[in-house]
Formats: sequence, C-alpha cells, structure tokens
Amino acid sequence: MKKLIITKMPFNNSEIKVAATCDDLKVTKIDIHTDKQYQLGDIFVGKVKNVLKNIQAAFVEITNGIVCYLPLSDLESPIFLNKNSEKKPIVAGDELLVQIVKDCSKSKAAVVSSNLSFTGKYFVISSSNKCIGISQKINKKKAEELKTFVHSELSNFDNFDFGIIIRTNAKEASQAQMSAELKILKKMAEKVIYNGIHRTCYSKIYETLPEYIVAIKNCYMENLDEILTDDIILYEEIKEYLQEKQPEDLDKLCLYNDNLLPLYNLYNLHNQIEAATKKRVWLKSGGYLIIEQTEAMVVVDVNTGKFDGKRKDKEENFLKTNIEAAKELANQLILRNLSGMILIDFISMENKEYKKKLIEVLTAEIKKDSVKTDFIDITKLGIVELTRKKQKKSLAEIIKSV
Repeated sequence: MKKLIITKMPFNNSEIKVAATCDDLKVTKIDIHTDKQYQLGDIFVGKVKNVLKNIQAAFVEITNGIVCYLPLSDLESPIFLNKNSEKKPIVAGDELLVQIVKDCSKSKAAVVSSNLSFTGKYFVISSSNKCIGISQKINKKKAEELKTFVHSELSNFDNFDFGIIIRTNAKEASQAQMSAELKILKKMAEKVIYNGIHRTCYSKIYETLPEYIVAIKNCYMENLDEILTDDIILYEEIKEYLQEKQPEDLDKLCLYNDNLLPLYNLYNLHNQIEAATKKRVWLKSGGYLIIEQTEAMVVVDVNTGKFDGKRKDKEENFLKTNIEAAKELANQLILRNLSGMILIDFISMENKEYKKKLIEVLTAEIKKDSVKTDFIDITKLGIVELTRKKQKKSLAEIIKSV
C-alpha cells in the first residue's frame, strides 16, 4: 500500500516537517521542510548587481544580500520593472521578476530564471516559453488527445499569454478538472505578475507552498492510496489545500491518532533518514553499493560483498548483482535526491549480452524517475555515466543544515 506520510518529528534538537512516500513501511522518497528565506518556486523583484559576459551570466540580488545566478540564455521574455539600457538585454541596476529554480550548494549560488512558472496538479504554465509540452510518461495516443483538448480550451480564453506543460496526472483527469485548473493557474499568474511590476525592489511577490504540500501536488495520485498525518494543524492545512485545489483526492486524507506511537516512530523515519545518508547500501543478494557524494559528482561502486553463488556461474552471479544494484541505485537517486553527474562502477562482466541487459534494466529504471535522468555513455574503463537534473539540495545536505 502506497502512502504519503506527513508529520512533524524531532531531529537534531529541533523540529522538522517531513513528507515521506512509503511502500508499506519502506520509505522511497523524503521531502523535508525547513524554515528559510526562500525555497524553490518563490518569485522576487530582483536587482542586477553585475553582468559577466565571459560566463554568460548575471548576478541578481533578491533580498537581504542574497545574490543568485541568472544565465543570460534564460532572458527570452523577461519582465522588467526598471531597465537602464534599451541597447543591451540586461545591465547592472536593472530590476526584474525572477523565480528560484535551483537551490544553492556549498560553493554555488541559487539559480533564478526570468521565465516564471506556476504549477498545478495537471499543468504547469510559464511566462516565457509559449509552446505546449507534455510529460514523456504519457503514451502517444493519450498525448495527442490531451494536446487537442488544450488547444480547443485555449480558444475559450480571450488572452492566454502563457506556455503550457501537461503533467502526468492529466492522463487521469476529466476535462472539467483540467479546464478549471487552467483558469485558476492563469488567474494566479496574471495576479502575481501584475502585483510584481508594482512592487518595490527585493519584494517577495509569490511564495510557493510548503514542501509537504508540494509533495502532494507532485505525487502521481493514481498510485497513491492514502495521505496520512498525525498532526491536527497539518491535517487542517492539507484538508484546506485539497478542498480548494484537489477535491477529488480529499477522500485519501486520513488523521492518524495514537499518542503512544507517533507516525515517525511507526514508520521508523529517524533510522530510515539516517540510513539514506550513509555510504553503504546493502542488497538482498549480499552485495552492496558505496555511494560517495562529492562537490562535482556522485560516484557509485558496486561490490559482490557476501554474495558468492556458484563459482562456475561467476558471470551470471555478477549479472544478478549488477541488475539488483541498478534497481536499487535508481531508488537511491530518488530517496537521497542525488543529482548532477553520476558515475557508476558496476562489477566487470565479459559477456556482451549481459552488459547489454544491464544497461537495458538501468535505463528502464531511471525512466520511472519524475526528475529528468539520462543515461549518457559507458567510458572505455567501463564506467557508466548518468545525469540527473538538479533542483534542490540532496537529503544529506538538508540534514546537515537542520
């Protein structure tokens, strides 16, 4: 049974809010909400501090001395409040609306975009990219049906000056549900932009929902059986959100009540979070992964460990361990929110068919990830290269900051 557990729990002498996706009692995804000055999706009136043409970027201050990185390639249709030069696309002193699209890391500033996006359960609409895109997890026939519907729906608007991405959840939605959400997103976007261009510099003009609400919105609801919380305040907040934005999912919300066994203990969240930050991950076969997260990349080493099998079937044993490792690695990328360049040293195999089978399994597993993850290549030394889009800090980085 797949559940989304939303709870408060003590951690490192403080309290955190956790949204944990669970299959039975095993946690497969963790989102942690901590109080900070900004989070992904927030929109500010920013001021350009300087422009560095050699790296094709501008640095934009959003508030309280927080300076963010803005790629110049991102300036498709920026919304300026104050522009100091008509000849240059952007100069120091310009004021414009920007949205946080990537969290900061140890040595890198947060990344902002001038393309403002607003996310619903079925759609994402954006201010700059005016095309219609669609989730790759929707089959071709259904994708064409949805695109046809969206095109016909847009003809009902007097002016719809936004791009649209059709999300995976749309394939289970009724036309009435999708039509209603498009109207809500359009109204929200227009209101934010209108308010933004009339606000002062460094104002936060749009604050995205807390991580635990975003976890609900981003969850593929067809596969979710229950949303469970043991905190009455969180329950009322989630209930209000569902009633307003996702009424069709309200019946999945449940309030758990057991003072002797809180949810974080029932699902052993402390230990599962701790395990998700350790280097070694054991496989059922007795093999294990070593996951090293560095500043530049993630390095994964696959080992046979305690798994011997029959010596005469060595290659088959290696294939079995490698396939198990590939499946577990795909799970760990999501659980730990690892991103960037990922290098994997699988157990070496001579059999070409076995190598091909391993890559087929790995490719199929990473396609299940809601975050864009790509198989790149195999190096001459047999190292497998993946990339996973970075949006926010890894679980280990968030835990360290609590």
